[in-house]
Amino acid sequence: MSLNRTLTATTTALALALASAPITALTAQSAAAQDTQAYSDAKIEAFTTAMMDVETVRRDYIPKVKAAGSDDEKAALVKEANGAMAQAIKDADNITVDEYVSISEAAGQDKALADRITARVKEMRGSAE
Repeated sequence: MSLNRTLTATTTALALALASAPITALTAQSAAAQDTQAYSDAKIEAFTTAMMDVETVRRDYIPKVKAAGSDDEKAALVKEANGAMAQAIKDADNITVDEYVSISEAAGQDKALADRITARVKEMRGSAE
């Protein structure tokens, strides 16, 4: 799966999870087999920060894509959004794109890991208010 498709699938799945829907399995790749404790609190912090930045990019692009006049314009905007999401992850501290994707895939298979991520998001949103 290409990086752009993986990021799009990952972002969509995590956004749905944060809206109180259960996280569904993204893939059955080896990342899913990792134990929830395989990721340090610092790595979960980095992932969550990057995920929230990716979600901001996604929210910024949704109205642009919906307002696009043609399929070509929509495709160009989706490509641009995917690049911006990848850049948001690259700009985040203490996490690579590969680690981000790995954690996201693992969270799709591991409820305890998904719960750790969700709890951290709630903490971060609470402190931002």
